[in-house]
Amino acid sequence: MIVALYLIFFIVPYADKNGFFNENNVPNYEEVKKYIFLCIPVVIGYILFSSIYIRKTSFLKSLIYPLFIANIYLGFWLSLLAMGGAILWLMIPTIIFPIIALPISFHKGRMKDIQYKFKDE
Repeated sequence: MIVALYLIFFIVPYADKNGFFNENNVPNYEEVKKYIFLCIPVVIGYILFSSIYIRKTSFLKSLIYPLFIANIYLGFWLSLLAMGGAILWLMIPTIIFPIIALPISFHKGRMKDIQYKFKDE
């Protein structure tokens, strides 16, 4: 909840004010540095939260692995929005990587779920 409020009231207004979501403007270097420093606590918190709870989860890894890959892919491209909105066009040629990785990670997670289910037998 705190992270969502931080994003809504600090990061998004700063990015909107400085034209990070605009394809016609490229923000200057100083604005990008400030934006990166604003986003560092969110990234560190997300990495800690994800790594702690993925290790604790022993079942339904077939859903967690693809979700983690999708979060990494979308988070990477959304963080590059600091360079300007036109960076989103680079997502189009790279969409093949998550399209391939999602079914593979789902299958790997499903195999781990099956191993967990028959672990006691």
